[in-house]
Amino acid sequence: MTLSQPPTGAPTATVPRPARTFGPTMFVLVGLGVQAVTTYATLILSGRILGAAEFGGLAALYVLVSSVATGLFQPLEQEVARRRGHEWGTGRSDRTLLRRALVFGLCLCAAVVAVALVLNGPAIRLLGQHPQLLAAFCVALPGYALCFVTRGSFSGSRRLRHYGLQLSVEGVFRLIGLGVLFVVGVQTPAAYGWLFGLAPWVALALSAGGVRGDRAAPDAAVDTEPRPLVAPLVLLLVSALAAQLLIGAGPVVAKLFAASDDQARTGAFLAALVVVRLPVFLFTAVQPSMLPAMAAHTQAGRKVAFRSLLMKVLAAMGALAILTTVITAALGPWSLKLLFGPDYVLSTQVFLLMGVSVGLFMTSGVLGQAVLALGKHGAVTLGWLAGIVGLAVGTAIAHDALYKATMGLLIGAAASTATFTVLLATAFHRWRPTAG
Repeated sequence: MTLSQPPTGAPTATVPRPARTFGPTMFVLVGLGVQAVTTYATLILSGRILGAAEFGGLAALYVLVSSVATGLFQPLEQEVARRRGHEWGTGRSDRTLLRRALVFGLCLCAAVVAVALVLNGPAIRLLGQHPQLLAAFCVALPGYALCFVTRGSFSGSRRLRHYGLQLSVEGVFRLIGLGVLFVVGVQTPAAYGWLFGLAPWVALALSAGGVRGDRAAPDAAVDTEPRPLVAPLVLLLVSALAAQLLIGAGPVVAKLFAASDDQARTGAFLAALVVVRLPVFLFTAVQPSMLPAMAAHTQAGRKVAFRSLLMKVLAAMGALAILTTVITAALGPWSLKLLFGPDYVLSTQVFLLMGVSVGLFMTSGVLGQAVLALGKHGAVTLGWLAGIVGLAVGTAIAHDALYKATMGLLIGAAASTATFTVLLATAFHRWRPTAG
């Protein structure tokens, strides 16, 4: 969802109305698509070039970098975007916001890098006995801290073209770099690992122009009393880690509880997740414009506009979830065999439960963003922690490994959705709008 910019000299309390749903958001969607395709291509080609034995360390580096960076730094993006969205309503801009967010992110980097270096023995073993892959991880992490903060700036200031550009450059750099290294005869995990270490820095360098003059509105006045940042970011950090645990626990649970004669079904389950979770990928493209838009309506007291935007996003994501659930339940077992081979067999019932659970997780995500736009950071944390409780309950009540993984996400997402619904309804009841 995007907002058209107010004319120069507009009253500070005026918040522009949402413009087209698709438009600037498409820049993010394209960027995510390019990033995903080029990343998978890089990993697949690297696996073929290096062979299974040498590829393990590189794959571990990718999982480690992407998981740690997203878990630690996505809250920075969300809070910067939310505050910039609020500033569209106040007409006052916090010029220290990016600097303070960067300091927080780099402090997190320093802590993680320090732990990685202290535990360098186990870390290097995890990375296939390649010390340079650990060095690449340590170099990549601060780059991603900067990237996520700038994405928050792009989102809040409605420069989504730069947001999409940053995502695209990151993936394209790795793929082109792999091709160049292969042509010149370099075929080592260490060399390929540095592509992942340097990618965020290259992406940042080519997209950082969009941060110039960062503020909510071109005529925004300076806010001389910036609001505290550390406490909200800590709450969002807990929320992000809980949400990642909820959506990512399935494969670990399936592998952990799978019997020795159930490895084929487990492999099929993991392959099916790639297809069933497509709506989550598409929802990610909507978030950068949705959060600052809702935050702007919150600050200006536009309760009706806020509710309208929320219902549009829920309707769009709900329709997408229903469509993909029906399609995957109907065609999933057949397409799984077609794409991965005849050994990958999974029942329609499992596909249906997976589809419903992903739909509930997306609903939780939308409602959680709405609660965050209202400035209720503690409530966001509560909602995702409720999901973790549901995850534990769902895992405990099921007996089959695949159903443990499926029911964990299903009940966990349902618990988060219910909690966020109650919290949002309570906040709406107490909201006294100042404008439509």
